[in-house]
Amino acid sequence: MDTVVSSAPHSTLFSKNIYLRIVSNSQTEDKSRNIHVTVEFQTGSSLQTELVIKLTDDDDPFFLYEVHINAEDFKNLKQEEKIVVDFNAFPEHVIGYLKLCIRDQHIDVTPGNGSRYQLQVVSGEPQLTTGQVYLRVVEISSFKHLTHLSLTFTSANDYEIKSYLARCLQLKKNEYNHLYNEYERIKKELESTQTELKERNTNFEKLKLEWDSNTSSIIGKHMQELAEEKEKALQ
Repeated sequence: MDTVVSSAPHSTLFSKNIYLRIVSNSQTEDKSRNIHVTVEFQTGSSLQTELVIKLTDDDDPFFLYEVHINAEDFKNLKQEEKIVVDFNAFPEHVIGYLKLCIRDQHIDVTPGNGSRYQLQVVSGEPQLTTGQVYLRVVEISSFKHLTHLSLTFTSANDYEIKSYLARCLQLKKNEYNHLYNEYERIKKELESTQTELKERNTNFEKLKLEWDSNTSSIIGKHMQELAEEKEKALQ
């Protein structure tokens, strides 16, 4: 896969909704949830480039889980997960797995001679502290469930949620301004077109009146000439 390098404060690499399975040891029944997953590069407080993966819910503004991974953190993750790629190539592999999960997200039956990928959020395990969950990419086959990637996510605190909501508000404001400017542009074009159409209708009516007047004049002249010729013929 291609290597990803970015120096921008926020460089979004992936941003899509994915149906994932919520697995909890404290609940007997698993659930599914439509979660928005964002993968981006950020410049951290130590001015290091961090890979940030966010889990959000469009219907729940207070649902926010994040994991921040810099080059130093990746060394430990690489050993724990037995990853063979470097830090710069890691995001593309993560995105590749997410795309496989999107591809298979509505498949409930495991193919007999193949496998499907599923994104899972796992909570309630002994290794996790309060506010932590695992995000796992699981390959499901008729033989076994194979976890390809497991990342520990932490629920955001009040400050992080406020920052996230402020950023969402700014994005919505920018989107609104863009749509409003586009509306004003189209409105002006419509007004200009209506004015031009009105002028053309006025010109058309003027030409029509001239045409009717000329036609009446010509018909009257021909009728007079015809009457004169008829009178001559009678004489």
